[in-house]
Amino acid sequence: MNGSRRENHEPPTSERKAPGARRLRAEQTQRSARRALRDELAALHQLSLEVMHERGILPPLYGGAHLGPQSECRVIGLDRDGSGPGEPQRFLGLALQPANAEPNAELAIARDLLGYGGTGRTGPHFARSKVTLYAAWEALSPLYGSSDAMIEHVCQGRPVAVFPLLGADLKRLAAVWAGRAPIPCRGLVLCAESPALLEAAVWDYRLCIALDRECQIIAEEGAVPAETLPAMSVPDLIAYHDLLVVRAMRLYGSTSPLYAQQAQLDILRDDAGDLRAPLPLKPDVEPVKLLFNERLRRYAHDGTLLYLRAEGTPLATFWPQIRASRYFCIRSMYALIDSDDWRITGYRERPGLDWLLADDLDRLYRLVHLYSLHECLAVAGLIDGGKRPGDGFYDALAVSGPLAPWTGQEPDHEP
Repeated sequence: MNGSRRENHEPPTSERKAPGARRLRAEQTQRSARRALRDELAALHQLSLEVMHERGILPPLYGGAHLGPQSECRVIGLDRDGSGPGEPQRFLGLALQPANAEPNAELAIARDLLGYGGTGRTGPHFARSKVTLYAAWEALSPLYGSSDAMIEHVCQGRPVAVFPLLGADLKRLAAVWAGRAPIPCRGLVLCAESPALLEAAVWDYRLCIALDRECQIIAEEGAVPAETLPAMSVPDLIAYHDLLVVRAMRLYGSTSPLYAQQAQLDILRDDAGDLRAPLPLKPDVEPVKLLFNERLRRYAHDGTLLYLRAEGTPLATFWPQIRASRYFCIRSMYALIDSDDWRITGYRERPGLDWLLADDLDRLYRLVHLYSLHECLAVAGLIDGGKRPGDGFYDALAVSGPLAPWTGQEPDHEP
């Protein structure tokens, strides 16, 4: 009987169980990596609160049309510059007044401890703080992008967060608040295309300053940070989420019809409209060091990594929408994530695809990082991720979801 089984090329029992064993090991790695990332992110979160206090950085205040009357950032001084009707208006600064827009419970507590909370979280109605901060435009520094882009973003009522900087005044904050007059300050400004991405951007900044401090502490103790820490940058840290937790691959493409332009990135489009990601992948396309090394390690051979047919699929229908942007990223992901509570329940056989679009390659890299960071934080249970966008091309592209660009009104359909 054993001989006949081998003649029929039926694999031994141990070999037949191998795929299941590999899946079990992968899911164990998935769970352990998720726990390790959650612990590291939670520790950096606590350290960031200490660093902010030391540097006189107040918890952020939020603005944007999506907040309505609870917006904490008000544009002031849109005065004519005196050159006559029809001339551009002039941005003078921001008035910052805390309400209850902070989504992070510990940052909301930090506001209360510093005396400028006014969140009214214990009652049914929010109470606006009596404290008002004023930041002139020359005292506002965008953490990413130019000052002109920041001013345009703020004046259009798009999502924004401002970290007020008081420096040493933070130690005598109660006395400062007692004056009740508008308090001049400097501000670090974060802009984002959606409220969810803004929350991720706030986390990103705080994780960056905490990781810098952690490196400093390790170096002062005589150790080498690169040999002690799992990652030396926040993008590398979040790359562990993509590699080990959700098994995601980031592929970049250009919508240019010119082959030479497409060939500079990962994805080529043929005359039939089909998309193909040939191997080997170009390491220099990926800006994150950990993912750069992964391309060298696993995708340096010949072949095809991804092939998407256009005929008879949503790709042909939605390509004009994609083409409206100069660049796109296809983020293929194998993890099974519950769309309601972000629980991870193993892996699927075929990947789901998330599509991210931008007109600038650097902006696309930033968008992809924040997208992965938001997902990582939601999966770790550190933020309320809302409802995850559906998987697949149609859902990821056409459904607005929590990460879609802000259009000035709420979407009229469920993701």
